Amino acid sequence: MSLVKKDSILLPIEHNQTSMHKLVIPFVLFNLVLYSQGQPDSWIGIDCGSNKSTATFDLIWDTDEAYIKSGTNHLVPNSTLISLVTFQTLRVFTDQNKNCYTLPKTSSYGYFIRATFLYANYDGQSRPPTFDLEIDGNKWTTVVTTPTDYTFYEILYWSQKRNISVCLATTNKDEFPFISSLEAWPIYYTMYTGLSRDMAWLTTYRYDYGSSNGVFGYAGGDEFNRIWEPIAVAGAVNTSGGSVSPCDENAPETAVQDAIESQDNATSLFLSFGPMKTATPIFIEAYFTQMGAGFSDTRSFEMYVSGNDMGTITTTDYYCSTKSLFLQMASSNITIELHPTPESTLPPIISAIEIYTATDPLITNGTNQSDLNGLMSFTNAYSRLKGWSGEPCLPTDTVWQWLGCSATVPPRVTSLYLSGYQLNGGLTNFQQMQALVDIDLSNNSLSGKIPDFLGQLPNLRKLNLSHNDFSGEVPTTIRHNKRLAYDVSGNPNLDLKDGGSSKTALIIGLAVGIPLLVIAVLLIVFWVRRVRKTENGSTNPQEHTPPTAPPADDQQDYIDLKQDETMAPDMNLR
Repeated sequence: MSLVKKDSILLPIEHNQTSMHKLVIPFVLFNLVLYSQGQPDSWIGIDCGSNKSTATFDLIWDTDEAYIKSGTNHLVPNSTLISLVTFQTLRVFTDQNKNCYTLPKTSSYGYFIRATFLYANYDGQSRPPTFDLEIDGNKWTTVVTTPTDYTFYEILYWSQKRNISVCLATTNKDEFPFISSLEAWPIYYTMYTGLSRDMAWLTTYRYDYGSSNGVFGYAGGDEFNRIWEPIAVAGAVNTSGGSVSPCDENAPETAVQDAIESQDNATSLFLSFGPMKTATPIFIEAYFTQMGAGFSDTRSFEMYVSGNDMGTITTTDYYCSTKSLFLQMASSNITIELHPTPESTLPPIISAIEIYTATDPLITNGTNQSDLNGLMSFTNAYSRLKGWSGEPCLPTDTVWQWLGCSATVPPRVTSLYLSGYQLNGGLTNFQQMQALVDIDLSNNSLSGKIPDFLGQLPNLRKLNLSHNDFSGEVPTTIRHNKRLAYDVSGNPNLDLKDGGSSKTALIIGLAVGIPLLVIAVLLIVFWVRRVRKTENGSTNPQEHTPPTAPPADDQQDYIDLKQDETMAPDMNLR
């Protein structure tokens, strides 16, 4: 590809790596040499929050509209401090717990995807948010924004789907996700062939050694839009050379024409990286080019990674050598030592390096397709739901806020919680969602007849259609379903004759009435016993007035009566 060198401009760049696969870039300005190569047909660039297409570095950035239906556009204050127009706006998401961009694929090969964020106190709250990034239902990373710096996250991903879904998910109350720009572009099938397709790979470090400019994507001469950050290493000596042979992974010549080397051919060159996630696969691609060698000079050195010998590197004039390594580290930090061999007349050297960290294994089964089709009928039918897209049930901690999902593989949608969502018109057909257990569509403006299929959903146990505008009769499939508790109250145009009354109302009536009836019976029994005791007199002998003795003629009869009373208990015992 021919590159046409253009003028230099000022751009922000960073010289620090503060956390894994997160690049924090303060507003330090540096000279960047630009190259014009035209816009690749397969590149997607979204200037998030912009109301019109924008241009930078000969690239045309789209608005959000073709890729997402939720969110609000905002201007970024003090944007004149920023050279890139893509940082002058952002898109923020305050209404939904998950908001997804749908990116069309034009290639079956891997894709680089980069998301960029600049908070700049756009909301006046001085509270930069933290939230999650997701890709096709997989956790990508946790985004941690800062008050003034911009950050970007990049991932290398092989998608098995027709489109790629990139989602921003709320994880903390009152912290609203936002995004400044989003890019996606494919790579050649010959690139990064050693990386497992069962995982995505997070760009953790990508350094251009010996350069003060770095390589800023397409604009810096990288036909695969990678950002190679300039980095200074204490004690190292900067050096540069001319043209070199093509490198593996199509690394740009602009990134390997500069290098660093140790002080002399008896001194090692040390590099360090971290912190990084432990017990996670790591891929390293290191680039070495020969600089300043004389006719009889040789350059060779041993490469050690965290103390492990990775072999000998020998460089050749005008040739780009690479070393690919797979590691799984027990420590969160990586150290690389380039140690000169005894026969080397030149010191160890390195031009550039890439380090990628693997994600968890990618999901192979998203939400059941029948459920996806049913949910699509909702999002197509009701304007309030049109902003919902992407994977609804995964990851499990960011399920769509109006759904309940099972923990099965694949997950099934088991609940619909759409009470008060301002739905109007007829109820859409979602009979393919056979795993539903609980449906709450109350407090909307749904009208027309209640569909028969609701009573035929095999696992449905609760159905709340109250306070809508349904008409006609309650279907027999619902009325005669003994396993289903339903509520259709608050529908003034609904005919509840012929057994059409709400079973839920009956259940509630029984639940309340039976305890009240029991209490009433107990009170009556207590009252009757109290009355009887009052009529028969007190059982307390101290409160009982002794009977007056009968006349003499009747005393014998009185004695006989008392004897009978005294004997009565013994008679009963017999």
